[in-house]
Amino acid sequence: MNKNVVILIVGFIVGFIISFLYFNAQYQATGGAITSQQTSAETPTSPTTASATTSTTVSTTASKTGALEAFGANKSSSSTSKAPLAESVYKNIQTLKGVPSDQVLTVMKAFTEGLGVNCVYCHVSTEALDKDDKAIKQTARKMLEMVRQMNKTYPTNGQVTCFTCHRGAAKPVS
Repeated sequence: MNKNVVILIVGFIVGFIISFLYFNAQYQATGGAITSQQTSAETPTSPTTASATTSTTVSTTASKTGALEAFGANKSSSSTSKAPLAESVYKNIQTLKGVPSDQVLTVMKAFTEGLGVNCVYCHVSTEALDKDDKAIKQTARKMLEMVRQMNKTYPTNGQVTCFTCHRGAAKPVS
């Protein structure tokens, strides 16, 4: 191989590792919190009604525990989100029934950060989020139920999430 190509590849890898370490440190420092600036441009992609396709922003200020409620955290008295429930906005909602629709993308982002994967790891495509063609999607649902049970059984205050075991990797860290 050409010496310049090797230097370029090594530089890219070192830059990638430094970026990963920096953003992982930021993630750890914020406890995995997602800022409203990061989510303001995201919209639901599989709404069941045409009226829901307008620019809907994700609110992470709906409660003090935010997406942790989906992982089994006790709902705080101040978590009175006016958003409709997820099952009334998105198709094929099974495990996230009862979660406000403005928290669904926050929960999905927690999955991607906790496992270090993107949407198509579980979903067939970003255009067909409601399809159940991948077995990993069923596994993710089972894992979410397991995490909820752990948060319900033990005094965790909902702090157990995907990241607790996976640490940003698709397979749990042993």
